[in-house]
Amino acid sequence: MTGSATRRRRQPWSSALLLSMQLSMLLSMLLSMLLGLAACSTTAVTAPAPETASAKAAPATTFGTSGEDPMPIEAGAHSVERSAWSVVDFTVTFPPGWTEQYGHVYSKHPDEDTEFGFYAVVVDEIYDDPCKGEGLPIRVGPSWDDLVTALQEQPGTEQGAPVQARLGDRLTTRIDLRIPQGLDLTSCRLWQDGVAGLQVWYSRPADKYFVLGADGVGSVHVLDIDGRRQVFLSHHHDATAPSDLAELQQVLDSIRFGETSAAPGG
Repeated sequence: MTGSATRRRRQPWSSALLLSMQLSMLLSMLLSMLLGLAACSTTAVTAPAPETASAKAAPATTFGTSGEDPMPIEAGAHSVERSAWSVVDFTVTFPPGWTEQYGHVYSKHPDEDTEFGFYAVVVDEIYDDPCKGEGLPIRVGPSWDDLVTALQEQPGTEQGAPVQARLGDRLTTRIDLRIPQGLDLTSCRLWQDGVAGLQVWYSRPADKYFVLGADGVGSVHVLDIDGRRQVFLSHHHDATAPSDLAELQQVLDSIRFGETSAAPGG
């Protein structure tokens, strides 16, 4: 999904690390108790101010907060600001267990056969041959239907019929892509990198590849937001459980868009 060969990452919370954290917390608590007993005769203890309802309700900003390794996301509503990946601010609500990668890729069970997730991306060109990849890019017109038509005409992928649907509080056109059964991927460029897949596009504005894997579905959601095209790419593997697919849809349904009053960075 990110345009590089999939690699297995170690779990960020190993049992040894958890034990170290627990010992450190215990020592810190004992030290705090000793200091508190020594100063209790001269120092008054002030209770912390209770958390207000508005502080609890304020969405946390998640854009740009992580690097190459997937990092856990706190469950709840989060704000994502306009950027090279999105022409508009939006909010999204995550259940427990989700992660963030590269500051804008949201997924669950990353690097596993049951992985699913999504990200926003700005797309202005696709490859003429996704098997060759990094070949001749085809410039795509600015409207939402220009991109849908270009994906339907792109060779190599198997496309479902465009579906009119909703993404959060906006209308969208969704087109599902997968690799046809029997397609020989060993002759494709990505095979040299150990990846069985097709390279559908490279987004220059977002510096982002879309690699369609051999064992799943990539759904391209194309929106017209105040006259500007915005794309969301969601994906899941064939082994993804129905309950996880329902959770992915729940997250996509939670998206609420702002307004595009200016270009990103403008």
